[in-house]
Amino acid sequence: MVAAQAIYFTIPVRMPFYLRGVAEASGAAIGAAIATMLFVGGVVSTRFGRVNRRVGVVGAVALHFAVMGIGYAVVTLSSDYAGVIAGLAVTGLGLGLQLPAFNM
Repeated sequence: MVAAQAIYFTIPVRMPFYLRGVAEASGAAIGAAIATMLFVGGVVSTRFGRVNRRVGVVGAVALHFAVMGIGYAVVTLSSDYAGVIAGLAVTGLGLGLQLPAFNM
């Protein structure tokens, strides 16, 4: 769980610097990028019960790490703002599985 929280807090701490370097993004654009991840995570977390019934808590945690890994890979490989937003949306999918699973 500590590893998951460390991974989660990487985005709010490091993303502003990353977006400044990749896209020369403004403060508002950086906030919108982080908000995209959090919004998607919030929507997905409302569907956690459905996922939990299908794959169980252990499966949901495994899926969380896989999806967040894919999202971080997309962010890392992106060379523009839109690509980073797409990667953060995918990361939000994993985040939406993380928070409810770790609170069970």
